[in-house]
Amino acid sequence: MIFHKSRFVSFMAIFSFASTSLMFADIPSQQREALVKLYESSNGTKWKKQSNWGEGDPCINKWQGITCSSDKSSITKIMLSSNNLNGVIPDDLGELEDLTYLSLGSNKLKGAIPTSLAKLSNLTDLRLYDNALSGEIPDEISELSQLTTLNLRTNKLSGKIPKSLGDLSNLQYLTLGDNNLKGKIPKELGKLSNLTDLRLYKNCFYSTIPKELGKLSHLTTLNLSKNRLSGKIPKELGQLTQLKYLTLGGNKLNTTIPKELGKLTKLTDLRLYSNRLKGAIPKEFANLTKLKTLHLYNNRLSGAIPKELSNLTSLKSLKLGVNLLSGKIPDSLMELLKLEDLYLERNKLSGAIPSSIENLSKLKCVRLYKNSLYTNDSDVENFLITKSKCLTNVYYVPKCNDQECEDAVIKDLF
Repeated sequence: MIFHKSRFVSFMAIFSFASTSLMFADIPSQQREALVKLYESSNGTKWKKQSNWGEGDPCINKWQGITCSSDKSSITKIMLSSNNLNGVIPDDLGELEDLTYLSLGSNKLKGAIPTSLAKLSNLTDLRLYDNALSGEIPDEISELSQLTTLNLRTNKLSGKIPKSLGDLSNLQYLTLGDNNLKGKIPKELGKLSNLTDLRLYKNCFYSTIPKELGKLSHLTTLNLSKNRLSGKIPKELGQLTQLKYLTLGGNKLNTTIPKELGKLTKLTDLRLYSNRLKGAIPKEFANLTKLKTLHLYNNRLSGAIPKELSNLTSLKSLKLGVNLLSGKIPDSLMELLKLEDLYLERNKLSGAIPSSIENLSKLKCVRLYKNSLYTNDSDVENFLITKSKCLTNVYYVPKCNDQECEDAVIKDLF
């Protein structure tokens, strides 16, 4: 069969156009409208970056911060963090049914988190941190079964943590820190078997630390600091053998430190400062050979400083000030050659300051005042003078007072 040349060219042009249309199909109109609504509701004209927004198709025209599926038929990612979005999150985002990643962090968004986001059944990452979002965390978020990251830190969220968040079995990263959340930490969070990072700091959580958190076997970071937590440090936390960072500082914990924490051999940071902890510093801490930071200041710890702490050869910051520690400063502490900060002030320590303290060549700051310590060595005295201009330990003022927490507990009972 012989094709006429002009007819062959026309056929190829039509075929080419059809192929292109299939390869670059327009996204559904409701998805485009959802993006336009986001632009309008967050003062899009004042965004830092807004390339191509409003021009044609979001995928074909490559709107700033938008990622599409390979065939350009749907929106899969919205990445607009630190872009000066100022306004509210529209309900319409729930129409982006193929969305896997939503990041609107570090903007000026306010208002509630839309419950319509629960329709985003493919979502794995929800990042709304560093805004001014208010209201409660929607219970409907628990419907996002694919979620691996939920980052809502540094907002103005209130109310309780929904117990249903414990149903997010794929969740790996959960941070709700620096909000106005209150109530108890739900024991249901102990069901999050894939969780590696849990940060609930700077809120007003009261009552005890749930022992169920000791089931989170993959956890590497646990930060419950700067709340109103009381009672014991659960010995079950000693089962978190993958833990690298543990901070419970700035609470009202009023127990002895469980020796089981000495099993956390991967710890690099242990911060239990500003509580009401009592009793001795566990000798088992000698097993924590990867520790770089040990902060136990501003408690009611008593007894001698364990000489076994000399085993912590990676230690850079040792702060034991404002306690009831007694006895001498162990000579063995002077073997901690990486030490930069040594805070032992306001205790009941006595005796001579070890002259070998001069061996700590990396030392930047020493605080030994308000003890019964002395030195007859002028070189040691001169050494200490050069290292005594230190920053004061920061004692956190909680967001809620005791009466507010007590009222909340009473309300929970009825």
